Amino acid sequence: MILEAMYFFIPAFVANMMPVFTMKLRFLDWPIDNNLKFRGKRIFGDNKTWRGVFFGLLGAVVAFEIQKMLFSNGILKFAALTNYSAAPFYLGFLLGFAALLGDIAESFVKRQLKIRPGRPWVPFDQLDYIIFSVIATSPWSGITLKDALILLSIVFFVTIAVQLLGYFSKMKKDLL
Repeated sequence: MILEAMYFFIPAFVANMMPVFTMKLRFLDWPIDNNLKFRGKRIFGDNKTWRGVFFGLLGAVVAFEIQKMLFSNGILKFAALTNYSAAPFYLGFLLGFAALLGDIAESFVKRQLKIRPGRPWVPFDQLDYIIFSVIATSPWSGITLKDALILLSIVFFVTIAVQLLGYFSKMKKDLL
């Protein structure tokens, strides 16, 4: 069940990574909070841009459509947590939207707690996107609370490994 859940949440993983991979693009590169403040602090900060939202959603939808195509062709059907043929067209978008919303919500809390943008905030940096994705798509995923907790544990350690890779490859400035 855990491998199936990991496969199901691939669009959320993709949505969470796309802003980093598209960082060098200037397309839609302005903050989603439009520099507005709440209680004297930026709402989300400069690192949450419309570019990240656009490419995060696009990446999630493309990843989901690839999963649907693989399912329809009988490839990786054994790894499917849901019937992709009957899955609503917006499920990929929802996975991406929930992942991005989780990351944006976490940024809001970080700004209010005066944690500098880009600074690590373990374990929330690693889990925000997947928690929101699990909640938003629970009607389609059908994963149990136990499976969700195992999934969160795995995602936590995998995300730490990816962040370390990003740091050592100089894609990220701060360790973790």
